[in-house]
Amino acid sequence: MSVERFSMSFEITTNPGPLLQPTALKVTSSNSGANTSKAKKDSSSSFVTKSSTDTSPNLESIAHFLVGLSFNKLEAFMNPPQANSSALAPFANVAWKSLDPHFEIYWKTQNSLRELMDQSATIAADRVQELEKSLDTIIEKSLTPWGLDFRELIAFLDRIDGFEQRTKAPLLYNFGLKFSMNFVERLHTLYSLLFHVRCLIASHHNHLARGSAFQSLRIDSLSDYLPSAEYVANDAALYLQFKKQCRPFIGHKVSDSRIEKLLVEPLQKAFENWTHNACHLVGNIPINLLQNLKSVGIENELYRIQMDWLLGAPAGLLFRVREELYGLSHGYDQIFWPDSSENSPFAAESLNYSFSLGEHELFGYKSTVA
Repeated sequence: MSVERFSMSFEITTNPGPLLQPTALKVTSSNSGANTSKAKKDSSSSFVTKSSTDTSPNLESIAHFLVGLSFNKLEAFMNPPQANSSALAPFANVAWKSLDPHFEIYWKTQNSLRELMDQSATIAADRVQELEKSLDTIIEKSLTPWGLDFRELIAFLDRIDGFEQRTKAPLLYNFGLKFSMNFVERLHTLYSLLFHVRCLIASHHNHLARGSAFQSLRIDSLSDYLPSAEYVANDAALYLQFKKQCRPFIGHKVSDSRIEKLLVEPLQKAFENWTHNACHLVGNIPINLLQNLKSVGIENELYRIQMDWLLGAPAGLLFRVREELYGLSHGYDQIFWPDSSENSPFAAESLNYSFSLGEHELFGYKSTVA
């Protein structure tokens, strides 16, 4: 049996604040075979988005397409459909992989990351499996008969914090954390859902602001998570030069310990205090790879390594999920858009979205998904 169309309606409930804070995703109708709620919609307090069924997806509709597809995919991960259930799931999966940009970028960065990851110290497999299992348990608990409770996902934060403390391996610039392939895809699905829910909140806010340059929100898949990556790269290059220049003073057999205590150690502490992320980046790159970095353009190479970690390393993926959950927990205005903290609070709203996505809109031609 082939399926050519995926249709879904869902509601995002929110708490009031300078920026609306999502609390849950409630499925109001779906042909995915998922459990749905017949909750009545309040059109007076809803921002309704509808997608055309005869035009290709556009940038405005991509976010709610991906929220719906991500939810369907996440639910299928946690509650695998029976062999005789709806055959819609394969098309929804193909549609998600075709539309989500971060999933494609993740796999494109694997070649440039391979050497870094292969030569980095790995974390014990039993610790990683324990983390995977505990996070899967949280995802399962967040899924309800009516949709997804975002508040249950906040438990991720304590689990990740505990993992970092036990392994003494922070996520930031960690190249040694390796998840199973299935768990990586589950994390991608969850990240896609959280990221695009934030996109919908920003889009709704900007709609209310009517394009005001002082109130509109901007989303960036890089600077939202590493806001000073260029500065970190410059600081890391300076730190590397410092390490290179001080080596003769601390490594020579007739070195003067006074130079080390009066000059080298204070400078080392200054770098660690004022350029912590840069020192951490350098400390996580294997020594032989650091030695192979060319002096000319080293800042660009260090910037690229940061981006590869953020977009292509399992630790970078989990880091992005954690940042999105910090936004849900503390408020988007506190984590992503601090300039919005002084806004007058918005009243809570229920935002309703619906769409219908077929193979023709997705691929530009009519095909068959088995």
